[in-house]
Formats: sequence, C-alpha cells, structure tokens
Amino acid sequence: MIACVSNRNYDTDYTPVYPAGYADKRNYPEINNVIAVGAINEDGEKASFSDYGENCVSIYAPGEEIYSTLPNNSYGYDSGTSMATPHVAGVAALLLSYNPDLTATQLKTAILNGADEIEIEIPLDYDGDKLPDSQSVKKLNAFKALQYAMDYYGNKTTLKYNNTTLTHTINASSSYFEEKNYMLKMDVQNAYTYSFTVSSTSALNITLYDENLNTVTLSTTSTNGGRQIDFSKYLSVGKYYLQTSYVSETATGTINLTIRGQAHTHSYTNNYNTQNINYHRAYCACGEYQLKPHVVRIGANGPENTCALCGALVPNSSSLTINSTQVQYVTANGSFIASNGIIYLVDEDFDAYLAGTLIFFPKGNLPVVSKNVPIYGEGLLTN
Repeated sequence: MIACVSNRNYDTDYTPVYPAGYADKRNYPEINNVIAVGAINEDGEKASFSDYGENCVSIYAPGEEIYSTLPNNSYGYDSGTSMATPHVAGVAALLLSYNPDLTATQLKTAILNGADEIEIEIPLDYDGDKLPDSQSVKKLNAFKALQYAMDYYGNKTTLKYNNTTLTHTINASSSYFEEKNYMLKMDVQNAYTYSFTVSSTSALNITLYDENLNTVTLSTTSTNGGRQIDFSKYLSVGKYYLQTSYVSETATGTINLTIRGQAHTHSYTNNYNTQNINYHRAYCACGEYQLKPHVVRIGANGPENTCALCGALVPNSSSLTINSTQVQYVTANGSFIASNGIIYLVDEDFDAYLAGTLIFFPKGNLPVVSKNVPIYGEGLLTN
C-alpha cells in the first residue's frame, strides 16, 4: 500500500494519519507493505503543508504545483501529499513492469533503498520553543529503484573465467512490456572480450547497457532470419545489463543465451584461507578454490608452529615426533606427509612444492635412498 500523509504540517510521529500511519515500525513491526509519502517542492525542500516524521514518513516525492487531472474532465496544477503519492505508485508500476513477480515487501525495499538521502527543515513545535531543525529523509529516485530491483530481484550471472548458458521463457500470458524488460544483470569480474550467442524460435532484438543504463554500441551478426544473434564485446570490470526481446509482440518461446569467457587453467597458489586444523583453502585468481593440507617448514630448529601458507596454528608441530611407520610418502630431501595429511617440507623442497613440481614417493620406493627405514626431516621421525 502506498499512502499519503496529511497536509497539516504536523509531526505525524505524534499525530499519525491512517493508513499511512501503519508505516510506523514502532507500533506496527509486523507490517512491511506500507509506504507513507510526504511532499517536497522543486527545490527538494519539504512542502510547507506536508506532514513530516522520522518514523511515520517513509519517503518524499514532488507534491507542489503538480500538473495533473482535475474534476470536470480538466487538467491543471495542484499541490498536496496526494500529488506526491502517485509518483511513488508510478515507480512501483515501473518495477513491476520489469519483474511482475516482485512482492509488496520487495517493492518497498527497492524503492526505499534506491532513494536519495536529503535534508529537510522541520518547523517549530506546537509551543514555539523548539529551534528550527532538520531531518535526514529519503527522496524518490526511479532510476536507482529500478537498478536495485535489477541487481537484487532479477536474473543475474557472474562473468569471470567461465562459460555461461542461460534460458528465459516467454509464455502467452506475458506482456510485451515485460518481454522488452527481460534483463540479465552481468557482474563482470574479469575484463575480457566475451562472446555472446542469443537464439530462439522467433526473431530477436538485443540491447546491452552499462551500469548507468546507457546503451553500449554493438556489432552483431544475425542469422536464421534473426532467430540467432552473435556478438563479441570487450567488457571492463563492472555491471552490465543485457536486454533481450522478441521482435513480434505475440511471439512466445524460450530464449537461449550462451556467454563464452576467457580460457582458463586453474592455479591454486594465489591466496590461502584457513579451513580447519589440517587444511586451508587455496584460491585461484578466478575465485575457485581447493582444500589443501597445511604446509609446515622444517628449519634448523625443527618444524615451525604455523602453516607457511595460511598462517594457521598447526597443533604440536614444535615438539612433533612421528613414528616413521605413520609416514607413507616422502621426498629424497627428507620432506614427508604426516598421517593427518599435513605436509612437512625441508627448505630444499619448499619452492618446488609451490611450483607444483615436488614429487613425493612411496616410502619404500625412494630412488636415491637405500635405507629401509630412512630418518626423514633431519631426525624428526623416529623408528
């Protein structure tokens, strides 16, 4: 529900009007679908007649000298919070045209989170002993409300080092306006020339927008009577919106979209986050990760207390003694993998491990060690 406050110039937190008063979370915390609207003038100031209130006015919109319909089939200028409220209702309709499945709570959230913050002057109180003061309030912003809805309540994907295949179905009950506003938000996290293929059983139109909804110039190839459109575009890091629609207002079907990203081979050596006492996450630049065992360096004074890669405390490393029967894999230099999976590396093996070239052999098959039970790790293991 979108409701106007009154035109009394009162603090409606103390003298509420209804149904706008239901927006007050102090008294009605269970009600999430009411937007109470106050009025501002063309200078962004509170209209002299508009009620105000930190809790009972959700948002302000233009309400002074608004050209509108009048009685007796005429048009003219009028003022009031009832002139401000239709602006908010119009933005709600705009959001529903983009996504007709938005709930009342989602509409309210998008409208309020997309609003601008402004300061308004509030009047003396009724006794006249309060100095003029100001309040920080929300001012309606249609563009930001739509962008919020697209970012949080729409179709979206992330583009980095990956290929993406998506579909969207237009049925007979869908409105043409809804079809024109099927948008895919693309969060580009890796700057690259991405390749796009859009196809369906009927001819298509496509438009690409940047994060400010400015049209991005495209060079497209259309085949199969416009039923398939291909293009490539270099996208820098940021947000983009891809709009697809049928040329015919009566067409229905499934729109297929494939986006091909940069070829990528994972390298899990960029950064590390602790997972538990035995493992950490090793991240690739693309965001993928693998669980890897902690790595402890063995120095002249024995093993260190922490993982050399993620910094996690490794239990009992400083006083570790491991029976060699617990060790299955070793290197020629004396590094080994403990039974809990933690890797203990002598200095000679550390760089090779990071480079992915270090080879661990089964304990009994070391090519350069002839002992049946070698002492690995400079005496760290006991028989």
